[in-house]
Amino acid sequence: MRILDRMPTQTHSPPPWRTTLRLWPFTRPHAAWLGLGIVVAAAEAGLNIAVTFLVKQMTDAALASQAHTFVYYLKWMIGAIGLGLLIAYVGRVAGIRISAFPIRDLQNRLTAHLQNLPLAAIERYHSGDLVSRFNSDAKRLEGLVGSIPGHVYQPLLFAGAFSYMLILSWKLLLVSFVLMPISIIASDRLSRPVEKHARRQREFLAEGNAVAQDAIGGVAIIKAFQLQAQLVRKYVRAMSQVQHESLQISRLDAYGLFVQGILRFIPQLVLPVYGGYLIVQGELTVGGLLACASLMWHVFVPVEAFLGFVRQMRETAPSAARLWEIEDLDQEAGAAQPFVRTASPSPVRFSNVSFRYGQDSPLLDDISFVLRTNAVTALVGSSGCGKSTLLKLLCLFYTPDKGTIDVWGNDTRQVDAADVRAQFALVSQDTYLFSATIAENIAYGRAGAQREEVEQAARAAHAHAFIQDLPQGYDTPVGERGIRLSGGQRQRIAIARAVVKDAPILLLDEPTSALDTEAEAIVEEALRALMHQRTVLMIAHRLSTIQHAEHVLVMDAGRIVESGTHSELLQQDGVYQKLYMKQVAEGGHG
Repeated sequence: MRILDRMPTQTHSPPPWRTTLRLWPFTRPHAAWLGLGIVVAAAEAGLNIAVTFLVKQMTDAALASQAHTFVYYLKWMIGAIGLGLLIAYVGRVAGIRISAFPIRDLQNRLTAHLQNLPLAAIERYHSGDLVSRFNSDAKRLEGLVGSIPGHVYQPLLFAGAFSYMLILSWKLLLVSFVLMPISIIASDRLSRPVEKHARRQREFLAEGNAVAQDAIGGVAIIKAFQLQAQLVRKYVRAMSQVQHESLQISRLDAYGLFVQGILRFIPQLVLPVYGGYLIVQGELTVGGLLACASLMWHVFVPVEAFLGFVRQMRETAPSAARLWEIEDLDQEAGAAQPFVRTASPSPVRFSNVSFRYGQDSPLLDDISFVLRTNAVTALVGSSGCGKSTLLKLLCLFYTPDKGTIDVWGNDTRQVDAADVRAQFALVSQDTYLFSATIAENIAYGRAGAQREEVEQAARAAHAHAFIQDLPQGYDTPVGERGIRLSGGQRQRIAIARAVVKDAPILLLDEPTSALDTEAEAIVEEALRALMHQRTVLMIAHRLSTIQHAEHVLVMDAGRIVESGTHSELLQQDGVYQKLYMKQVAEGGHG
């Protein structure tokens, strides 16, 4: 299955103008630059008509041997050219800001919005697709936003040129542009399919980006399983589709230019022939004919620019729609009531909690238990029984379908998710380190953490010694996802991050399952220090790590089927005893 097949798709497409109109709130804060751009555009349109007028007057004065009049208008022409250069400079400066600032704000807004989305919503998208939306799709909108002053300039230029040409010769105006409606209709018809091809182009590009990101992030697995050729084929296939859709868009553009070229060619033939006839008849001067030749383009080009804008809007509408799709996702619910930490003997309480992914059968069914204050509760069971999902529910990554989860006496549905998560420090088997220094990764545990606190946490996590041995110490970059560190080192950095957070409840999701024996022993020693005087919920694969837990919960097929201490459960002929005996038989790790 292609990545594209797994990505959410819209069931309907709103009109392009409605999709792009949603950019206005991001443009409004920069109204001063937008206003300047519009003023410059209006001035430029007026100046173009003025230059055409000056060309006519200078030509007629030269043919009439009126040197004084010619010099008079020449001075005005020089001034107009100088003013035009200044206007062009100001317009360029304003245009850069008009196009760049709103898109920057849009990208910032979407990035912040993404951080507040439920995990279930984010997991619907490939990370490569999201990066493509935030960067490539957003970038495509720059040209559309930056063209706003131009869409003021072109109508004003059209109105001025049309009016002036009407004054000079309404007959020449009528004959030259009688075919313009045909050009408008033909160009519009040819640009309509552009939106479909542009949408497919953006989707295939997102698929290609996703494959490229997989190829980089999973390079070790790719090499180990010799998947290079397969990944290259997938990427080539996606980019070939991008190229195909781009060629389709280019083909439509070429047809449009062909039609416009034919309809342009006719006025260029008509204007000198019929214009010459009007000069012979005394209805038009030579200067007037030259002015009309210039005005013809000042009328025709704005019409083409408008058709180009319609085409541009159709081509960028899919990119805008892909961005709005993310912005329209509902964020996590805010606080309905304040979070108040009570002196409850049970910091966490699950009451009849059930959960399923989509339409699948329930993954968790009628889960009820409590965590005891400053006690270690272990959660065990075979793979796929729902242990990690239960932890995700507790962290509010997902919302239960039934039942309630209370933290310090607060129903997690009724309070802010950030307040609930502040009560937890999470150390998981899949340690994520940011592409930053060791000190920064540890300090991410709590905003405002000082360097001394970072080093104290590293000592507590048994990480200080190996950090000191690194060339740059705490300022050593860890690389993407901590690739420059070993598994045990990454895990100790994650523990140090949890130490810095200093949350009252510690969640451990098989933090030593991927480590060798030596690294496991060091990490377990660090964890014991972290678990002291904390309420702990730990998921354990190796049952030997939970023998001293005060309470053990045994899960099977999404339900809690047994509970007790390690010794009590071993005396029962149940699931726990079978798991324990199986591990002993397989490797003596029971």
